[in-house]
Amino acid sequence: MLVRRLVAAAVLAGSIAACHAPPAPPPPAAAPPVTTLPLSGRAAIGDLLADSLVLGTARTGGYFVDHAWSVRQSPFSLYETAWQSRWRPTIPAGVQRDRLAPWLAEAAAGTPGSSTLQRIGQISLATGTARRLGLPVDGARVAAALAALRQGDRYAPDPGTTANWGSTAAAVSAMTDARLPVPGPIVTSARAELDRLPDRLPPDTIVGTAIPLLEIVTTAGSSPDSAPRVAGAALDGLNRLAPGQVDAAWLGARHQLDGVRAALGQARAPIGAAYCAALVDRDGHVTLPGETTADTQAGFYAHELGCRAAVAPDRPYTRAGWISGAVSDPHESLAATNAALRLAAALGDEKKAASAVRPSVSTRWLPLLAQPGRNGGGVDAARLLAVARSTGALSPSVRDRAAAALTTLPEGSLPQLLSAGSLDSGIRVRAARAALAGSARPGAADTIETATLLALAGSYLGDRALTGRGAEVAARLQRPHQVYAAGPCAAECEFSPLASALGNWISRTAEPPRAAWERQNLCQGYRCGGSGSDGTTLQEVYVALICDRPGCGSEIPWIL
Repeated sequence: MLVRRLVAAAVLAGSIAACHAPPAPPPPAAAPPVTTLPLSGRAAIGDLLADSLVLGTARTGGYFVDHAWSVRQSPFSLYETAWQSRWRPTIPAGVQRDRLAPWLAEAAAGTPGSSTLQRIGQISLATGTARRLGLPVDGARVAAALAALRQGDRYAPDPGTTANWGSTAAAVSAMTDARLPVPGPIVTSARAELDRLPDRLPPDTIVGTAIPLLEIVTTAGSSPDSAPRVAGAALDGLNRLAPGQVDAAWLGARHQLDGVRAALGQARAPIGAAYCAALVDRDGHVTLPGETTADTQAGFYAHELGCRAAVAPDRPYTRAGWISGAVSDPHESLAATNAALRLAAALGDEKKAASAVRPSVSTRWLPLLAQPGRNGGGVDAARLLAVARSTGALSPSVRDRAAAALTTLPEGSLPQLLSAGSLDSGIRVRAARAALAGSARPGAADTIETATLLALAGSYLGDRALTGRGAEVAARLQRPHQVYAAGPCAAECEFSPLASALGNWISRTAEPPRAAWERQNLCQGYRCGGSGSDGTTLQEVYVALICDRPGCGSEIPWIL
């Protein structure tokens, strides 16, 4: 179908196809500096928890997500946040503008990893969203990010890719939103190219060239005499397609062209009822070609163009913005929520967090136990027991179903032993004996897991000698500055906060370990992530906080 070519050609700043296109791999380069929120006190941890809580309803319940203060692993969706906020005259109750500011500023500066969009789309969408919400961006950083994408009189969508007019329109939009000057040669070239366009335009030229050029000259306030003619030709070309031929990419082009026409002083041109009927489903949503879920941007375009039946899709959000679909995975959210409740308890604020997530025990996580092969090997069940207990939702049915799922854990494994702590003494003793039998393999290497297993088994069985064996294994893994290795390695082995916390718990060290780690620059405040992590998962923060106590307190093994 002819209009399908629009998807491939749509590289405009706000076009749906451009926003969803996968980014090209950038060439090797030094990572730019990023700005992270300091995690330096208990009040900051409380703010992190509040930013991490997805706001549910009394029926569905909320849940927590990881990495809310991460730059390169952010759970927030720039795309959803930008378009959901545009749908409404005011942002919804619960979302706080100032909490969006840090990660939006990083996205506007082009920081890799802060969005899944193409780099130019990320910068443009972030600067525009920040401007609409009245939030600051660093103009110098935005300018530097755009300069890295410039190729002569045009801009590229990603580092190492070919420049085009669609990406150039996105760059000009970002400059305007960040209050940066638009380079004269860009506008001069766009005006000249616009003058050369004919009166009849094919769809590819409309989407890939005509509309971006019109956006550049109108945004820069330098429209040539040819602009109204080209705008009319573009409208005629798009309107030649019948309602049965159009899709969401056509909708994006029509919306952008409507904005251009308004800038030129021309009347807006809403789409007819037949087009709305072809694009908007009975739920009021618009989907992208090949997709099955509603698209927020496409729905916004439809509504703005006159399809009043179009409504914004319901998407999850925290007070710091809308989150991406991937981080709402129930397995991931269960792990994050388990850590969050422990963090909240350590801060003395467990009641509020527990109340927010209690309904999710039955609506969101209990169904996981009925999915064969998808319950995390029984770990989900162990986490569910912990969350249900913390929230007061440990009903007999939840307990029985979780206990049955725990049987899928490997016999004698550390997860099984930890999970047994939630159950009766008979189960704990059987798990301890199975763990003890499994740890007696000849020639087994020393690991912090083995040390923890022996210490726990000794505790369950009341066997001090067994607990002492765990301490001996931990002692062989000890390194300077209250650091413990996860397993056999050289003296300079990678720092593992969790392994070190477990080692200190087993050894009952007298000094709070995090103070020693911070002196060695292994932690920055409560960020103590190992290799490949910035220390902002809620489990990592919990480990750092609990290690303000001698021996990392008494609860550390049960973090799961």
